[in-house]
Amino acid sequence: SQGATVKTGKNGRVLISRVLHGGAADKSGLLHAGDIIHEINGTGVRGFSVDQVAELMVDLRGTVVFKITPAISDLRPKRRTQAPTYMRTYFSYDPQQDNQTPCPEAGLKFDYGEILHIVNQDDPNWWQAVQYSNKNNTQAGIIPSKFMKEKLLCLEEMNQQTPPKKKGRNKKSMYSPSDTGGAGERMVTYERVVKIEPQLGKPRPIMLVAPRGGPFDMETLRARIVQSNPQRFGSPVKHTSRPPKPREEERGQYEFVSRQRMERDIRNNHYVEHGYFSGHYYGTSIRSIRSIIDSGRTCILVLIPSAIKLVRTGELKPFVAYCRAPTIEEMKENWVPSGHIKESHIHDVVRQARHLEDTYGRYFDHNIHFHDVESARDEVIALVDRLAQEQQWVPASWQENTAP
Repeated sequence: SQGATVKTGKNGRVLISRVLHGGAADKSGLLHAGDIIHEINGTGVRGFSVDQVAELMVDLRGTVVFKITPAISDLRPKRRTQAPTYMRTYFSYDPQQDNQTPCPEAGLKFDYGEILHIVNQDDPNWWQAVQYSNKNNTQAGIIPSKFMKEKLLCLEEMNQQTPPKKKGRNKKSMYSPSDTGGAGERMVTYERVVKIEPQLGKPRPIMLVAPRGGPFDMETLRARIVQSNPQRFGSPVKHTSRPPKPREEERGQYEFVSRQRMERDIRNNHYVEHGYFSGHYYGTSIRSIRSIIDSGRTCILVLIPSAIKLVRTGELKPFVAYCRAPTIEEMKENWVPSGHIKESHIHDVVRQARHLEDTYGRYFDHNIHFHDVESARDEVIALVDRLAQEQQWVPASWQENTAP
């Protein structure tokens, strides 16, 4: 309750193990990590266990007097002045359920996706943090550090390993780069983030992601958004190495380039996605996305999910909107009678959705509860309106990589 945690040392000594940022002990400036506690309000604590000290502190009221031997100043953690550090969390945490934490009562509970202000990283295993959204609570709580959490996840992964399943046949797709993620993605625990202002005249691209099949017609959704206001929205023209069909060049559906040029640009990573179909290359180039951004329009992207990692850079700064499937009950009630989906395919949609969320969920900036193309179009347009006015959290690396 005083904003400090204790530990036992040699010869029954009781020491302050950490002082919590923003707590009473921190504000007083009188207690420091490493100080030896001899008495608390006249009660000697030598030989006390941590639990006994905690029980003693719970019963105290009013002024608390500590008799201490200060730690050697050279051994105290040096307070460093640094820019505020903010982290987005990619796991939920409850200190009361963590048998590794040094002090559950001093722990900070948080949910997946929260923004935390990290106020102390002196301990390599246990950071101190406050929730960004909770402006009323300035006292920090203890959370596992990135190193500690990822170490525990590695141990869990090793203990739970099972023989690999036999791979089934996958449907062929024109765009089929290998998916990455799975265990590696689950090891991601925190990401450092910063807030950015909307950039006037250069709106962020919106990347739409959804399970395949059923009513999840992302191409139609993209077209409806662009058609609603072509002066405000645009979508990149795909490149292809195949020769144009009659009058196809006039319609502008593709940009036709030579096979040699596409192969060279693919080698130079100029495409965020590409594929090979019926003897010809197809792809979406970074240049075509940039041209829409530079025109001041919002670029609407429908790419294969694995392209997220290539698009999600400080150069393009995409906002990823995930079209989440309704519940199984809602699909049975609304989609099956309307003919949007067969009941036998519902569980395929659920499996695909789970795979997308497990593999790419940490990249999703917004969830659209998808019911039909029209309502999703309206929600995307409203989202673009909001992004033009509000600050947004983005990976700190985006600023670092694009700084002059």
